[in-house]
Amino acid sequence: MDEKINQKITDAFEICPIFQGIDWSCFHPVYREFRRKQEICDVVDGVSCVGIIGSGEADVYTVSDELTQPNVSTQHAGSIFGICNVFLDSAMPTKLVCKVQCGVVFIPKKEFRQLIHRDEEFQKRYLALCNQKILYLAQKIELMGINSCKGKFACYLLRNADREGNVLLGTSKEQFARYLNVSRASLFRTIADFTARNLICSKDNQIQIINRDGLEAIRKGE
Repeated sequence: MDEKINQKITDAFEICPIFQGIDWSCFHPVYREFRRKQEICDVVDGVSCVGIIGSGEADVYTVSDELTQPNVSTQHAGSIFGICNVFLDSAMPTKLVCKVQCGVVFIPKKEFRQLIHRDEEFQKRYLALCNQKILYLAQKIELMGINSCKGKFACYLLRNADREGNVLLGTSKEQFARYLNVSRASLFRTIADFTARNLICSKDNQIQIINRDGLEAIRKGE
């Protein structure tokens, strides 16, 4: 294999958190590059694979979405995809489209499963990552039961704040509004209102909770 390609593969494993410190020498990875707006498929040469974004960014859309609609989330360098159906034959109801040119490393799912069975630490990391995705979906279900943008936003902040009351949105405001299922304008009005009422302090994508009780009252609809 070309030395430059080998280095790109190694670099991708090194920046992917689930593989840090893990011996992945048993894998037979494949490296591919994709152009902007090109869809990344998790099947390579007829083999179902797990992928690592080695460079670039790719947007996640639901299968029914047009690319003119806001994306669900964005995968960055070091992100791993295709792990939720490692033990299933079912296809995921999402698609991955390059935001910019991307370099991707593909690992056959069969080899990925073998490492899960063989390496206890890797197994724990894989399960933790799956748990994060389950919690993400559980939060989405909770938010579906709240009607107002203010209630949804308050709920999200309370569920995701660290011990100091900090919340990092980790995505664009447009993507975050899509996650809450509200309009971008409603989200900005809510952030401005919460700031004016001294409930939060907002700077870029960083939110600091100032009045937790006030947010809790809004979450409950009081």
